[in-house]
Amino acid sequence: MLLQILAVLAPVFLCVLVGWLWARNGRRLDTRQVAQLITDIGSPCLILATIPALALDSKALAGFAGAVLVAIAITALLAAFTLRLLRWPWRDFLSPLVFGNHGNMGLSLSLFAFGEQGLALSLVFFTLSTLLHFTLGISSLADHFSTGRTLRSPLVLAMLVSLALLGTGSHLPVWLLQTVQLLGDIAIPLMLLALGVSLAQIGTGTVATGLQLTVLRLLTGLGGGLGAALLFDLQGTARNILLLQAAMPAAVFSYLLAEQYRRAPQAVAGYVLVSTVIAIPVLVLLLWYLPR
Repeated sequence: MLLQILAVLAPVFLCVLVGWLWARNGRRLDTRQVAQLITDIGSPCLILATIPALALDSKALAGFAGAVLVAIAITALLAAFTLRLLRWPWRDFLSPLVFGNHGNMGLSLSLFAFGEQGLALSLVFFTLSTLLHFTLGISSLADHFSTGRTLRSPLVLAMLVSLALLGTGSHLPVWLLQTVQLLGDIAIPLMLLALGVSLAQIGTGTVATGLQLTVLRLLTGLGGGLGAALLFDLQGTARNILLLQAAMPAAVFSYLLAEQYRRAPQAVAGYVLVSTVIAIPVLVLLLWYLPR
């Protein structure tokens, strides 16, 4: 069992290590440009190539999307309550606590642990969390909110097209399907390499605060995931993916946004590093617990 879990985790963390070594050897990678490439091209194509190809019921998929939104909402409420209790500035830490590394790490682990169906459900989680992160999450940091960019997002368009194809039983033309498959294949490797490069570029920050935030992230994230799984009576792969994504460490984007909006960037940097390191034993235990 342990060897099976290590076989799931090893490719993910080895790819991250390759990116880290690349950056530590003085080589450059524009992680912001890569992130835009992933968000605007790679991930939408991965959605179009994966979700319509599986025998997923559109109603079940919509139900899982509802569970994701509830899980994020519960996580946000738990995080906000805890921050208020600790008298920490919620504008600095609420968004980093709510939105984890659902793309770089979450998608790859879901694929290796639970196959194509796990990847498809994980893409739903990733899409919704990304949209909320870059709308409500940014608004909590910058005091403004805009829906225009969300509605024009390639992730939203790809998900809507995928749901339409599922609902009608239609398929993309072969030439178009092969194109989106080819482009979608770049998403996960690029995500992991960019994560490694980003980790090598950020400082250690405040490690003690990072450890506290990591514990809060695990408690609130898993609390939200378990609560939503119970409310929606999720079973099997859907429950596993919800809990796995709920346990993801801090997103590197949280540090980039903290730096951009001057919201405790050093503390968030420490949080990203500590939570990523601690993710290794946490994910080993979680994958051991989750049935397959």
